[in-house]
Amino acid sequence: MATVGVTPSRRRELDGVRAIAALLVLLFHAVGFWARGSGENAAIRPFVGRLDVGVAIFFLLSGYLLYGPFLRGRVRIGAYAWRRALRIVPAYWVALTVAAIVLPLHEVWADVPLFYGFGQVYRESTAGQGLGQAWTLCIEVLFYAFLPIWALFLARSRSLWPLVALFVASVAYNALILTTFDGKVGPLEPALIALPAFLDWFALGMAVALLEARGVRFTRPGAWAAGAVALFVVSAVLLWNARLDGYTHTEWLIRHLSYAAIALCVLVTGVAGARALRWRPLVYLGEISYGLYLYHLLVLALLSRWGLIAWERYLHPYALWTLFAFAGSVLLATLSWRLVERPLWRASRRASARPASAPASPSPSPAPREPRRPRAPR
Repeated sequence: MATVGVTPSRRRELDGVRAIAALLVLLFHAVGFWARGSGENAAIRPFVGRLDVGVAIFFLLSGYLLYGPFLRGRVRIGAYAWRRALRIVPAYWVALTVAAIVLPLHEVWADVPLFYGFGQVYRESTAGQGLGQAWTLCIEVLFYAFLPIWALFLARSRSLWPLVALFVASVAYNALILTTFDGKVGPLEPALIALPAFLDWFALGMAVALLEARGVRFTRPGAWAAGAVALFVVSAVLLWNARLDGYTHTEWLIRHLSYAAIALCVLVTGVAGARALRWRPLVYLGEISYGLYLYHLLVLALLSRWGLIAWERYLHPYALWTLFAFAGSVLLATLSWRLVERPLWRASRRASARPASAPASPSPSPAPREPRRPRAPR
């Protein structure tokens, strides 16, 4: 059952969902690439290749968390934009600058406005440059701009059909773009990593928020969690022979739609209040998940430069790269959270709280919040 009277961004279960998404992406890169788990002869290749489903989980979670306040009619656009900017931009700029200096990333200094302005995703030559994983942030930023426009016209009706149409239109966009490619499709084709290609994922998260606002209560978290695991295995079997450097048109659509289904099950597991997601270490990883996402590739690159591969004689590569990448990423993510993200988030909340808040829409009065340390919104 969904927690009553607590805003979604403060649910501990959703911090657990954030942590799962970030850890999946970290494992995808650490095991799949640096530990060579996605190699042709690796027995775990089909499963490692599906760990990037963490991106879909992040997108559905964003759709759910950000659309909820619009449905309740409590969003001031200026405050919303300011909070989103403070949440995403400064930490990204710091991480990008650190990586550009330490690695170094010469392409960043060659086109500062492009990389610091979230524009690298629109060129095939730069889509994977800078912070390689930051292509997803470019999509998130556009979604932040898209959401208030959508909500302005459709949030008050609380009809599910516009979101169904959005989902279908996004799937149709993917199918149409795929027809323009003769052969296999690379993972960072600009037209297929643009916002329209992922609006179906965001729409699913928004639909969960809408159903919850209409009184639907999600229960049985164990069943949803089991569904996520089952769908993950099914997607790995269906894509058994898929290569990470290129997908057939059918493989791309199977991957895209199966990730949507897996992420939906994971999100609803959190919305339904799964106790396992409230585990304190998992909740903490959820708080620093943005930093984990920003810094894990930098950590892996440094570990490679420092010769971690030589240690594979003492510990299996999968465990070795995962443990060191996890430890280094948690350290940098903690620093990012404490020195950059949390202070700015607190400042944005204080600033947005100064004007008198709008009266709440007719709904059950929220229960008093328990005093607790702030949790990072996504």
